[in-house]
Amino acid sequence: MRGYILKRGNTYSLVVDIGRDPEIGRRRQKWYSVGPRKKEAECRATEILAELNRGPYVEPTTLTVAEFLGKWLTDYVDTQVRPRTAVGYRYVIESHLIPSLGQVKVSDLAASDIQAYHARELNNGRVDGTGGLSAQSVKHHHRILSEALNQGVKWGMLNRNVAKMVNPPRVERKEMRTLDESDVQRILDMARWTPYYTAIQMALYSGLRRSEMFGL
Repeated sequence: MRGYILKRGNTYSLVVDIGRDPEIGRRRQKWYSVGPRKKEAECRATEILAELNRGPYVEPTTLTVAEFLGKWLTDYVDTQVRPRTAVGYRYVIESHLIPSLGQVKVSDLAASDIQAYHARELNNGRVDGTGGLSAQSVKHHHRILSEALNQGVKWGMLNRNVAKMVNPPRVERKEMRTLDESDVQRILDMARWTPYYTAIQMALYSGLRRSEMFGL
């Protein structure tokens, strides 16, 4: 399939010949917006033509990242995952992803946008403004965004999941330090006359999770 790039106003469009209309006998054309910069427009036009030659082309959605993630939360997360998991997804999306990436059209979201998001969150991602998030937290954000974009591809709203083109932050594995016998005794001695002694003693000797202890 062939096409050519044409500038209209401040943006470039790809014009594709899609064959002759059998009823009126005229050639038909399809227009695709490919961006405001010529070099980027040429690259995008090449991608679209390659996709058209492979099969059906997905027309890019006009939704912003904020609108798309809101739709994903309502139409998918709220109906497919556990309520507690849904609450965690919603917090990450509303407190981090949308404030940082929400105004970008989801079909225009680039790997560089996601890479820059990682850097911002690592350096100054805490909601209270006191510093950056851990690599593990930012990796979790990346996974949520990638999962949402994957669903967008399945819905036919996106051509690809651009998050797959970006590596999430590398998490440093830290050696865990465990308590020895003297550490345990010192903690119990310090807590003996506090209201928390029984809970601390149970935690040290039972190995129960926090939620299990709260249940008791």
